[in-house]
Amino acid sequence: MRISGKNQDVRLSTDKKHRIILTGASGNVGSRVAKLVIPSHKESVILTGRDRTMFRELLKVGAEICIGSMEDSHFLSHLFRNAEAALIMVPFPRHIKEFDVFQRRVVESLFDSIKGSSLKYIIHVSCLGAHRPDKTGPILGNYDLERRLNWLKDIHIVHLRPSFFMEDLFDFLSFDREKGIIASPLYPHTPLPLISVEDVAQAAAGFLLKLSFRGQSIHQLPGPKALSMDRIVNIIGDVINCRDLKYELIDYGKAKDGLIGKGYSEDWVESWISCFKYMNEDKDLFGNLEEETLNNKTFKELAPSLVYRFKEFCK
Repeated sequence: MRISGKNQDVRLSTDKKHRIILTGASGNVGSRVAKLVIPSHKESVILTGRDRTMFRELLKVGAEICIGSMEDSHFLSHLFRNAEAALIMVPFPRHIKEFDVFQRRVVESLFDSIKGSSLKYIIHVSCLGAHRPDKTGPILGNYDLERRLNWLKDIHIVHLRPSFFMEDLFDFLSFDREKGIIASPLYPHTPLPLISVEDVAQAAAGFLLKLSFRGQSIHQLPGPKALSMDRIVNIIGDVINCRDLKYELIDYGKAKDGLIGKGYSEDWVESWISCFKYMNEDKDLFGNLEEETLNNKTFKELAPSLVYRFKEFCK
């Protein structure tokens, strides 16, 4: 079957039912979920993404791949037509202009294509803070999608709400090698909940492999106990053997300029800066951060694989 959307022209090899659709399968979470699900569901899993070159490893195991845009409801409607289950999420692309508009289009496309589909199970990778209708910047897209999906009473839905990904943390930090400083606009003692992408993928894959959940539910994945920026920088310093490494608070304007200087779009940066601002001002923004997700990797355990870029930091 060929699907012709406004942004793609792709082919499905079959109209078989009981398919599992993994959207965003070229991304951090989706690609890891695919590796966990494909071994036992190789003949019924279809992966979607924007760029075929991102699927090199998954192509080797014979995965069926459809290239298309999450903004295209025509593309998604055809994918979901005979599917039983789907992994979905609202992307956070760093370089896209009109970031808020993009997220709204994705939410509308997903909802419109799901409501007329045969889907019975949805795992929505949302985000901690998606219960809030305000103050959370890019997370508002997850709030909107959660709200809409909950109108679909005939579909069993799990909203996974992980905290911030440890692997993405360094994208938001500024570095001054001469002064031995790591900086951000977050207050030194602001608690930052973190979780590894692998642990989120394990949780999502667990639901997909069993498909035993019923109704609509929320599963929070806050990760290990939230860390302050002071503590995070101390851990980085220990890993790279730089005990004099310091954390510095910078204002929102300087943080914005630094992130835009990395090549991120201004709209994306402004959305995250607004989130950081409210994280500093509202300690209850993400709910009870005293909770922990048991058996998840800690930042201290994962840090050695993340801080390779700092090996020359203190020389």
